Amino acid sequence: TRIRLGLYDSSAPPASLKPTKKGYSLAAARYKANELAAKHQEAKAAGGLEAVIKEEKAIEEEKKAELAAAGYSLEKMYVLYAESIDLLETRRQIKSLFNKNVKLAFPEIAEKQANKVTREDVFEVLKLILDAGHKRTAEKMHSYLRAAYEKAMNVTRDVTISAEFKNFKIKHNPITDITMSGKKRNDKNPLSERDLQKYYRLLGESDSPEAAFLKLHLCTAGQRVAQLKRLKNKDIRRDLITIHDIKGRGDIVRNIQEPLRVTMP
Repeated sequence: TRIRLGLYDSSAPPASLKPTKKGYSLAAARYKANELAAKHQEAKAAGGLEAVIKEEKAIEEEKKAELAAAGYSLEKMYVLYAESIDLLETRRQIKSLFNKNVKLAFPEIAEKQANKVTREDVFEVLKLILDAGHKRTAEKMHSYLRAAYEKAMNVTRDVTISAEFKNFKIKHNPITDITMSGKKRNDKNPLSERDLQKYYRLLGESDSPEAAFLKLHLCTAGQRVAQLKRLKNKDIRRDLITIHDIKGRGDIVRNIQEPLRVTMP
């Protein structure tokens, strides 16, 4: 493998082993070449000098990405996600949920760099909500946090997502491995997680409209079928749907934006 060291500096001190701003003396070039040769021998089994240089570049790129993401906190990412929601009332609810359960309860997590938030951080937040007896609130917090991270991860694949999400440099969703599978009082012979996975796979083997509808039903954590039947194309996005909930005799319509528990393929 040939490596370009740099330019020759004829004005450099002949015995100097360090390069100047202009380039290398012959002695400095020989010293650098011997240094690289030693690295090549040490890493020969792993691909030699070429592999070493590739790894060093990857580490350098990772450091640059970390520096670029500094200051882009979980709170900033969550607020940016909330602002992407169309309905004003839903935006307010999403922000209020975070302010009460994360910003006030765990300010250090809210201020933490979004791409450094861990599964344990989120688990701690959700556990406190659950221990207070607010399971539905915990489920909502889980869904919104997961949706915010999914949006940031998909920013380079989905042109409808704001480019501002790139600043957070998200490569992993810490909420993915956290489940909200506790039993409810009104559960009647619920499916296990393995059964649900099998059910989803079986639905994926069919191209029928019925199978597509049932997949949507599953991805919305079992919303009422009557509500889902009222959906139109304009109500469906990749990460959430807008449900039109009709209440009372006056047919009062309440619009609810519900994040999908599983990202739609």
